[in-house]
Formats: sequence, structure tokens, C-alpha cells
Amino acid sequence: MATALEERTAGSRPEGLAAAPAPSRRGGADPDRPRRRVGPAGHVLVVAGVCFLLWALLAAPALKRAAEASPLGLRRSASLVVLRPLARVSSALGLDRVQSLADSALGRRRGSVAEPFGRKGPGLSGGIPSGRGAGGASAPSASGAMRGTGPVGAGSVGGTSVPPTRATVSPPVMDDRLRVLLVGDSIGEDLGIGLGRLLDSKGTFLTRVDARLSTGLARPDYFDWPKQEDADIRSFHPDVVVAMFGGNDNQGLVVAREGYRFGSPDWTEVYAGRVAGIISEAASRGAAVVWVGMPPMKDQSFSGQMRTLNEVFRLEAARHAAVVYVDSWSLFAGPRGGYAPYLPDGSDREQMVRTSDGVHLTVAGGIRLAAAVFDAMRTLWDRPPAPPTPSPSPAPISSVPGAPAAGPVPDVQPTRMGR
Repeated sequence: MATALEERTAGSRPEGLAAAPAPSRRGGADPDRPRRRVGPAGHVLVVAGVCFLLWALLAAPALKRAAEASPLGLRRSASLVVLRPLARVSSALGLDRVQSLADSALGRRRGSVAEPFGRKGPGLSGGIPSGRGAGGASAPSASGAMRGTGPVGAGSVGGTSVPPTRATVSPPVMDDRLRVLLVGDSIGEDLGIGLGRLLDSKGTFLTRVDARLSTGLARPDYFDWPKQEDADIRSFHPDVVVAMFGGNDNQGLVVAREGYRFGSPDWTEVYAGRVAGIISEAASRGAAVVWVGMPPMKDQSFSGQMRTLNEVFRLEAARHAAVVYVDSWSLFAGPRGGYAPYLPDGSDREQMVRTSDGVHLTVAGGIRLAAAVFDAMRTLWDRPPAPPTPSPSPAPISSVPGAPAAGPVPDVQPTRMGR
């Protein structure tokens, strides 16, 4: 019985077909491809491990920055435990420079201050330009009148009006170009591209964009925006500061080792104070502020968090002079008031205004927002004509027999002093 079974088994293999080679850790020839040699499994694992380690060392600095910018929690702490030693080794071996060189070759920015848009004018190399003084204060004109700030009725662009009085800036002219500084996160960078192009085309502006990826006001331990804003103002002397933050601020805050949940009353108070700090820093240097709110997001939960932030921005803008608030939500909302990747342009043609991540703006979206920001900036120097001051009422004339009747009193306009 056993002999017959062995004969049937042996006879079931077709003639001319050799038995498959036994697996070997040393590798061998591939029976299907004779010219290709199969590598040992151990060698393959070693090569894969070396490639992974090399990638980890090259990417460690960027991964460490991303982990530092992430919300506080166990995941962030665990990531930093692994990434910090790798980043130190990468820096010691000089591998962190490889990514910097690659980013430079591809034209990518890694959070550095961008060069000002437009033609370089006086004062960009460190001096103060003629016509406008440090901190945005204007120099006296030939007549001795100060070209500076003055009150004007307040408002906002694209949304709820902002009631307080705003300061105005002198209209930009070729010999006295308006200096505009934009600070913000990566969405602010999208705006900066469109705003830089728009203002550069007009020839009467000098613009600097300082947008930092993965930054905001919620995590000064990761990036200190008040300190950076101070440095930008000292070096650039802007007349107008455009601020756009919030894309990375939908997280809790830690102050003196005490945490505050996002959206809670304590969180709102602390975050509003940080917004006020950005505004006050610019205002103390004589610069007006244009604060740009967040647009709706594709993710509904994230979009709701942006609404919370926008309410803080709007209220803080209302509490400060020299601030105008730009409501980007209404500018990018679809027919139902929410996220819309496509919106009609001025010619009613649909254009893509949001990127595929559902967060950032396309070039067309940046240009769309830049136009609204420019309209807001124009309110700082395009003041409506002041209403005529009524003439003082004439003294009552007693009725005297035989006296002529009093005629109409001419409306005498007061003489305007200065600009």
C-alpha cells in the first residue's frame, strides 16, 4: 500500500521539471529569472534598516519641529522622546543641512522672513526712509503740518461693523511709499503671496511677508510671535501691519503649568490677551492694524473652532483703535454659508480658491483675499468728507417798530486747518 502511494507520488511530477530549490538564507538563483539572483533575506533587512535610519536622520529636524508645534499631550511627548536624539545626531553629522539645501533648490521657505515685495527703496537696508519716520510716523511736510494719524469712523470689511475710532495713515505716493508688514501662519503666507503681488503692481507700497509654518499665538514655547513682531517692526518700520493667525491655534493653552481647554472662558481670556498684545505692539509704534479672520474649513469640527477664534479676533478689534477687521469667512463661504472649494470670480466664472487639504488657499484664493484686505487698508486713508459744521445761531432780534425784517443768515463754512 505504501509502495503504491510512493510510486503514484513520484510519477505525478511531469518529466523534465526539476524539483524547486530549498529556501536558503544565503540566497540563490531565481528559477523563473535565471539571470537574477535572489538576495539573502538577512541582507535585505539590513539594507532596509539602513535606509530607514538614514531617512529618519534626514527628516528628524522637520519631524521634531512638527511635533513641537502639535497640541500638548501624550502623543507629542512620546514623539519628542524619539525625535530629539535623532535631531541631535542629524545636526552633529551635518545631515540637517541637506534638507535646507534641497528646500533652497526647490524654492521652499522654511519660516524665514521673506524679502520685501516690490522695488527696494530707501530704508530697507536698515535706515529709515525719507518721508515716513520710524514706527510709521510721518515726517512733517513742508508747510509744517504733521502727516500722521487722525480719527476716522470705524468699520470692517465683509462682516460685522467694528465701532471704535481708527487711526488713519497718509495716502501712499511714489515718493512716500506705504510700508506694509504681514505676519501670520501658513494661511497668512497664502494671503501674503496675493497681497504682495497686488501691492507691488501699484508701485506705491513696500511689503514684507513674515509667515511661519505651524505657528500661531497658542504656543509661544514653540515660536514667540510677540518677540518676532517686535523684531520685524524694528527692522522694517511698517505703516500698516496685516495679521492673520488661527490655523494652528485650535488647541489648549498652558500658562504657568496650568492648562486651559480650548474655547473655555479662561482660554478665551488668555488668548484674547495674546491677540491684544500683537495689536498693541504695532499700535505703540504708530502702525495701523488690519486683522484678517479665518475662512471656513472643510472639516466641520475644525471649521467650528475657527468660528470661535474669529469671535475673539472681532471683539479684540472692536476694543482697540487703529484696527480694522476683515471677515474672510463671508468672503469664502459657499451658498450654504460653509466651506466651498470653488467660488465665482468677478466675471461669474467658477475658480478654485481652496487647496485639496481643505485648509489653505490657492493662488486665486490668496488674490481674492488680498483684494478684500486692500479695500480694508484703503479705509485708513480714504476718509469720507467731514459733514459741514452748522453755523452758530444768530442772536434773537427784538421786534422794534419800523425795524426791517431779519433776512436769512448765510451758511458760513469754517476754515479747515491742516490736512
